Order: sequence, then structure tokens, then C-alpha cells
Amino acid sequence: MADAKLSRVSDDRIRELTESVESGNMSALTRFLNRLNNAQERLEVLQRIEKMNNDNRFRSGRVPRLAVEQRVFPDSDFRDIALLRKSNDWLFQDDVLYKESVLYNH
Repeated sequence: MADAKLSRVSDDRIRELTESVESGNMSALTRFLNRLNNAQERLEVLQRIEKMNNDNRFRSGRVPRLAVEQRVFPDSDFRDIALLRKSNDWLFQDDVLYKESVLYNH
């Protein structure tokens, strides 16, 4: 994983966090993210979890689909980042597993 060099978080730790989220245990992820001081690091961890989840889904086809979404608002210095559990049915909303507003560096 080439992105692993950018983050101080090991691939093993990302794997543990991904498995925890996929099984529905969000407390481990929330505690871990709260310990990171830098918002960019938190975003990188979420993106790596999303990538690992996509790899797991491709192999097994069974785990829930996780997605990182970012939203930048016009005339605002903040952006929202969120980790979502995507619904399999378009009738139902996605579950927000983690959400944070961070200062956006233009």
C-alpha cells in the first residue's frame, strides 16, 4: 500500500480498525481518531479504511460498504468529512459512523 508511507499508522492497525468497523464496533475507531492531533491524519486513516474495506468487499462480497465523503461549503472555511456505511437499498439512508468538521486549507 503506497499510501502507508504518508501516515504514521501501520497497516496492521488500519486492518484492526477496518475489521472493527465492519463488525459494527465504532468505539475503537472513535477512540483512535480522537487521539490523533492532526485532522489530515484522521482523514488519511479514514481513506485507508475505505480502501481496505473495498478490497475486503471485492474478495468476500459480504462486508458492508464503507465510504468516506467530503463536503466543502461555499463561503466557508470548514469542510465536513464523514465515514458512512452505505445502504444496500436506495430507499434507506446511509449510516453516519464518524463525522467531523475541519478547517479547510485553500
